[in-house]
This record gives sequence, C-alpha cells and structure tokens, in this order.
Amino acid sequence: MLRPILWNHAFLFGTLIRLILAIILPIAFDCTPFKYTDIDYNVVSDAAYYVYKKSSPYKKQTYRYTPLLAIVVSIGYYGNIHILKDCWGRFLFCIFDGFVGLSICMLRCQKRQRSNKRTHSKKKLNDILHTENVANRKIYDSLWWLYNPLAINISTRGSSESFIILAPVIGTLYITSKHYEVDMLQSMWIKSHTYLSQIHIQALLAGLIHGFSIHTKLYPIIYTSSYMVYFIDQQHKDSPTKREISNIQYFITTFSNQISLTFLFTSILSFIFFTTLGFHYYGSTSLQSSIFYHVNRLDHRHNYSTFWYWIYLLKGSNFSSPFLKISKSLLSITFLFLTFLQFSLFLYISITIACYDLYFALFLQTYIFVIFNRVITAQYFTWYMVLLPLCSESVQWNSKAMKISIALLILSMSNWLGWAYTLEMLGWNTYRYVWVASMFFFGANVNMLRMIFKNWTFYHTFLLKTISNENINKIMVK
Repeated sequence: MLRPILWNHAFLFGTLIRLILAIILPIAFDCTPFKYTDIDYNVVSDAAYYVYKKSSPYKKQTYRYTPLLAIVVSIGYYGNIHILKDCWGRFLFCIFDGFVGLSICMLRCQKRQRSNKRTHSKKKLNDILHTENVANRKIYDSLWWLYNPLAINISTRGSSESFIILAPVIGTLYITSKHYEVDMLQSMWIKSHTYLSQIHIQALLAGLIHGFSIHTKLYPIIYTSSYMVYFIDQQHKDSPTKREISNIQYFITTFSNQISLTFLFTSILSFIFFTTLGFHYYGSTSLQSSIFYHVNRLDHRHNYSTFWYWIYLLKGSNFSSPFLKISKSLLSITFLFLTFLQFSLFLYISITIACYDLYFALFLQTYIFVIFNRVITAQYFTWYMVLLPLCSESVQWNSKAMKISIALLILSMSNWLGWAYTLEMLGWNTYRYVWVASMFFFGANVNMLRMIFKNWTFYHTFLLKTISNENINKIMVK
C-alpha cells in the first residue's frame, strides 16, 4: 500500500522528506563539533539580512553569488516568525531540489516514449506503456534524485546549488521536450504570429533560460555550442544527409544557422540583462564577486582538485626566489593549457556527439569541466550528477570493467575523505597525503570518464562517423 504511494507521489514525498530533515538535522547536529549546516548557507543568510536592511549583500565579504539569490532569501526576514528567518532559504532550496527531481523524472519518461515510438507501432506502444514495467521505471526515476540520499543531504544542509542548477535542467527541458512546447504555446499570444516557427520560439525561450543560468553560475556557458548543434539537428532531422559533411563544415554551419544564432544571441542578451541589473543596484562589486571572482578563483585550502597543494605552497611565499617565479609561471601556463584543452574538447563533443545524444554530450562536458577544474568541492559533483539520470540508459553499466571503475572511484573518494579528516578535524600534518589522494581521485575520474564513453550506446556509430573511410577496414579487423 505504501510503496505505490511513494512512487506515484514521489515529488510530494521527496520534497516533504527534505523539509522535515531541514528542520530536524540542523537542530540535532549544529550544537556539536560536526555541524550539519553548510557554511555557505550562513554566508547567504547574512547577505540576505543586508538586503533586508536595504543595503548591499556584498557587505558580507565572502558572498560570491548573484545578488538575486540574496534578494530571494531575504523574503524570510519579512515578518516576525523566528523559524522562518532561520529556515526560509533552506526550505526554498529543498523545494527547488524537489522540482529538479521532478524535471528529471519527466525528462526520463519523455525520452523513453520517444525511443519507444521509434521502435514500436502505436498499438504495441500502448501495450508497453501499460505494463508493470512502468511502475518499476517510476521507482528508478525517483531514486535518481528525489530519494537520492546525496541530493537530500546537499539541499537540507542549505546548499544553494539546487536553486542554481535548476535553470540548466529546465533549459534542457524546454529544448528537448518538443511536444511540451507545443502544448504550452497553444495558450500564448505568440501562436498567432506565423512568422515565428515553433523551433524559433524554442530557441528564444531556451536562450532566455540559458542566459539566466550563466548569470547565476558561469559553468553552463560550456553547453552553448551543444544546444546550437541540437537546434540544427532538429531543424534538419528529416534530412538523410544532415551529417554527410566534415566537422569543420558543421562547425561553420553551427555558427551561421539562423536558429542557432537566435539561441546564441538570446542567451547573450539574457545574461547581459541580469548582470546589468545587479550592476545597476550594487555597482562593480556585483561584477567582481559574482563573475570575475569565479573566473580567477584559486583556492589554497584542501579540495578534490590536484592543484590545491601547488597553490598552497605558492601562497604567501617570497617570489624573489627564481625557483618560485618559475613555479608561478609554470602554474599559469598549465592553467591556460588546460583551459584551451577543455574548451577544445567541449566544442568537439558538441559537434560530434550532441547530434546523437544531447544529454550525454552535456554530461561529458560537465564531467570534464569538473575533474579538470582548479577547485573542486562536493557541490561541484551535483553539476554532472543532475545530468547523469538523463543519459544513464544510454550507457551500459553491467560490464566487469565498468564495475571495477566504479569501485575504484568510490575507493579513491573514501581515501581522500579519510586523509582530509585527519588534516581538518584531527589537525595532523597530512598535506602531502591529501594531495596524493587528490591525484588518485583524479586518475579514477579520468578512468571513469573513459569507461562511460566506451560503454555509450552510440560509441561504435560515433567511431565509424569520425574516422576516415580507408581506416574503417583496419579498425574492423583489429
């Protein structure tokens, strides 16, 4: 009796669980040395209080987010309800996290329906959709996020990532769910304007949301080229020759197509609008704290990145030494090289993979961006975890090599957490051990990325499409 209710009303119960734990767990643990509340939540709350007092949120010097976040959280200060002041932001993030889970369930369901329509007749499709497998799939869909302990933990601690990553998820929903857009647009005035096609409207709406997501968190900018390629693919999806051109020609087409340029310029205008809004009210501090800080961020405190120890050693050192000057220059060159390498991979993934599977392309881009980043915290993992459920059915997880890779990744993370505990909580001098654990974690992630790509459903199709014809026979023989 309880089981069908939990799966049929997963959004309601998943959100309710978050709200209850958001009250109970901080009360139980915040009075102990192992505080449950995320330190960033206290920062956002303080910034929201400054907004409530008609001041700038950036008076809180460690506040590094869009001013819109502090403005929304400041709503909790209006009124005399004490618990609302303390928990409004946490409740808000939990509710947004529930909507993230709901969006994931909807996208997974829609993706299955499109896949079934391509492979089954209408009568057979109706039979499939009414089998008991539907109930099992609802369970899997809910477990990915709504009942995921990690997602619940992050949102109930007061992390604002749920509020920030919702925009890219909904942006993907607008772009990929074509029939959803048709139903929605039937009630809009824009339907009567015949000079705007449906795909134009999709590009406009998606661009608005994408620009906002870049404003709230810069990293979604890496998705732009994939979205542009997707629009071209949708525009010419009935053409049998849509991919019979080189990657260079397709790159030129991507940045000269009317639909893709509509999406690009709408995204730029949306980003400029929200950023200018913050600049208008809070001045250059808004740009410095919410934009430029994240572009130039270097963190010398221990984190999952392999660069933190190098930065730690150079932090506060006397650069009069020739060796230290060389080390600093080498670090800068390394960062520039990795940035160039990352964006080259992002563009290559967009052109070669997004046309087969947009969700998988976005996941790969995010995963690469995170594991090669200069700073990696636990919240960064949610950036690609929120996309993994959308492409999980396109990856074969049952191979022995895949299971070994997953076990290696879990082992490397556990090893890092163990050494980080000795450094942060016990005060032991284990900096080098934490750095070695970061190297191990990086290697495990690179291996995991390789295995996910190798076990992708379209891997062999992609391989044959991206090699020259004269080498096909050699690869088939091998």
